[in-house]
This record gives sequence, C-alpha cells and structure tokens, in this order.
Amino acid sequence: MPKHNTHKFVGQVEGTALAEWLNRKRHVAKEVKKVSEIISQLRALNGSGETVSELFAKKMQKAQTTGQRSVSFDISDFTPSAQYIAVLRRLDRLLAGCWMRPRIVEHEKHETTFGWVYRPKRAEGVHLLMQLMALNLGDRIRICERSGCNRWLFARFPQERFCSKQCGSRHRQSSEGRKEKRREWYRARKVLKNTTKIGAV
Repeated sequence: MPKHNTHKFVGQVEGTALAEWLNRKRHVAKEVKKVSEIISQLRALNGSGETVSELFAKKMQKAQTTGQRSVSFDISDFTPSAQYIAVLRRLDRLLAGCWMRPRIVEHEKHETTFGWVYRPKRAEGVHLLMQLMALNLGDRIRICERSGCNRWLFARFPQERFCSKQCGSRHRQSSEGRKEKRREWYRARKVLKNTTKIGAV
C-alpha cells in the first residue's frame, strides 16, 4: 500500500525546527534569550520604519489636496528615523560573533552528508530564523498564548495562537465566558434537583 505524504506548509520545516530549538531545555538560557531578543527586535524594526506603500499613499493624498498631477520620490524621503537606526544597531550587536561552517557528518564511498557547526550556540537559532525571515514568515514564530505555557510555536496559519490542541482547549476552559457558562449550568442543575425533590414530596 502506498505511503501517504502529509502536507507541509511553507516554512513549516524551518519554523518547527526553530520552535524546537527555542524550547530545548539543554540550551543555555542566555543564548535562547538572545535569539528571542533578535525576534522581538526584528518585529520592532518592522514597526519603526515607513514602508514604500505607506509613503506612496501619503504622497498621493498630499498631491490630491494640493492639486498636483504627479508624484515623485527622492532619496531624502527614505531617510530612516532615529528609532529605526537604534533598533538596527541593537540587532547588529546581537548578531555579532555568530558564525557557521560546513562539516562532514557521514561519508560512504560515493555519498557524503554535510551538516553545520555553529559558534556560539545561538548561531543555530539565528540561522533558522534567517531562513524563516527569507520566506517572509518571521512573524509566525511566537509564544503560546495559554497562561503559564511559555512554549514557542510555528504558526502554520496567521490566526494560530497555541502550541497544541490541549493548550487551546485549556485556555478556552479557563476563559471567563466558559467559567460563566459552567456556573449557569450548575445553577440550572441545582434548581432542577430542588424542583424534583419538591415534586417527589
């Protein structure tokens, strides 16, 4: 019987590998902290600069207000803000000293398997993150939203928020709406019990 191939989402291999790397207990906590800092700084970088489309929309709006017929861009329009430069410098410091080199993992007569040597330990996490960023999926690496979980996950869908079905289920059960529904159910059950007792008398 042919083996069924499970569907893989774009970036799932790199994203899952990065989430597993961040969740591994044997890593030095400070190395994991530095990679998580890089992730947060990259998010800050995305939020600190004006995109070309935002700049174009602003220029178009100004042109319509003033009655201009054409819109032009100049190099000065793309001057980065002080906040953007500050984030970029922080990122540069965090990435400094990361390097990787290939090595032979396995060798047979006509077959050679290569792997990577990373220095320091965070370089492996950085490499996986860069692969994910190249696919424009850096925002899909996130921490599980269930209170007390703190595990990293790769979100296959933009709306994915939990590292497992169990975490999602526990979060929903502990939500105020679910608690109120349970209280209502217990109150209704108590009233029904009391009514049954009165009817029996």
